[in-house]
Amino acid sequence: MHGLKILDLSRNHIEILPNSISTLENLTTLLLGHCSLLKKVPSFSKLQALKKLDLERTNLKDIPHGLEKLVNLKYLDLRCTQIREMADGILTKFTNLQHLATYSIYNMFMRGEEIGELKKLEIFKGRFYALKDLNDYAKALHSHQKRVPRQYRIFMVLGPHMMFRYCLSPIVVDLCEEAALFSWVIPVPLNIFSSLSWIMINSCKNIKKLFSSNCVLQKLQNLSTLEVERCVDMEEIISSEPELEHGTSALKFSFPKLRILRLKNLPKLKSICGANGVMVCDSIQQIEIISCPELKRIPLNLPLQDDGQPSPPPSLRAIYIRPKECQELVEWDHPYAKSLSQPYISEFYSVLDCDSWSYWKDPSKNVVRDSR
Repeated sequence: MHGLKILDLSRNHIEILPNSISTLENLTTLLLGHCSLLKKVPSFSKLQALKKLDLERTNLKDIPHGLEKLVNLKYLDLRCTQIREMADGILTKFTNLQHLATYSIYNMFMRGEEIGELKKLEIFKGRFYALKDLNDYAKALHSHQKRVPRQYRIFMVLGPHMMFRYCLSPIVVDLCEEAALFSWVIPVPLNIFSSLSWIMINSCKNIKKLFSSNCVLQKLQNLSTLEVERCVDMEEIISSEPELEHGTSALKFSFPKLRILRLKNLPKLKSICGANGVMVCDSIQQIEIISCPELKRIPLNLPLQDDGQPSPPPSLRAIYIRPKECQELVEWDHPYAKSLSQPYISEFYSVLDCDSWSYWKDPSKNVVRDSR
């Protein structure tokens, strides 16, 4: 047994892990995920060869003794446990950590500065104390020129008992009318989030503007999915900035990789990118505008064919507008845009299931869901 390297006890009805486990000094993988009755484990201080530790959905209330000794850890999963805090300084000892998952309604809050110190981190799923910690995280990455994680699911909260589904959901941000969320949350000079591919804003009150123009121009070139839902005060997706809108030519906002644009239940939304802006989305597959009664204009740039005539983006599959009467009220920039887009417009739809948990495992898998 002392030569054992992988021990998988997942989904067992064990309450106490035997002390003999602490002597397995050659163990590199210990999987205890979904042992929902597990409430006590021995010291891990001698398991210094351990590279993967999965404690997801166990009943542990405290960080295991000796966890700070596991300096070779590459994978640590503490999701959905009863653990509420991790002592300051423990995380920074895990210099080889590549995957860190800590989120749940009972789980601990993380310090942005500490997460930013993990140089090899590729995937982070966790909860920050506040928006300030997101900025601290971004600054730490920037100042030390750290590798940006491939995935991050970030929760920012006001209290310890709130439940969330997605990034930035649901928080109350008291911004002035002129402030745009992503120019405030993520400092404009930093390009840390330029690799961000998926943004979902859900049920955020008091946010009137999502992006500043500069934020879009500098940071969102890799964005593939943008979803904004149930933000009752949202008025603009990209804020209008008079200094950028002078002149007669259209202000172009390029989203070269954007596939999904989903705007739902935004009763005050009046503009996507201002009166003089257009979105260049040559990879767009699906546009959804559901229950946005004040939105009258879809600022989609139509690429030109070889003969100089406009055409819908070649990747476009569907445009879903609901309620149906809004389909006739929508204005398009180009005189031919409405007729060219008409074959793609529908009231009912099936969507790429980018908001499911499976999306995080493999974003390339497009699961079709009928929403009628």
